[in-house]
Amino acid sequence: MIATTSEPGLQNGIILYNVTWDTLEKLDADLEGTGARLTYLDGYLEIMAPLSDTHEEPKNTLGQLLESYMRLKGIRFYGRGSTTIGMKELGGKKGAG
Repeated sequence: MIATTSEPGLQNGIILYNVTWDTLEKLDADLEGTGARLTYLDGYLEIMAPLSDTHEEPKNTLGQLLESYMRLKGIRFYGRGSTTIGMKELGGKKGAG
């Protein structure tokens, strides 16, 4: 496994190469509850540090504004939090947030 933090535009994170699916699942379990965000595809794993309050506060405010607008206009919507989508056979798992 090889790691780098020098990827252009990568902040507060690390990219690991040649990561197996089993290793991904172990890291996912080990990091549960830390707020770390994992994105995996074809042996590449990106681990990002938890988002800061400077990100969360505007995100929540914007979400509340959008929810109010949609309710006022009668627009059906569904709120979603972070999700994990993946299949070992396809070699991909994405943590969305």
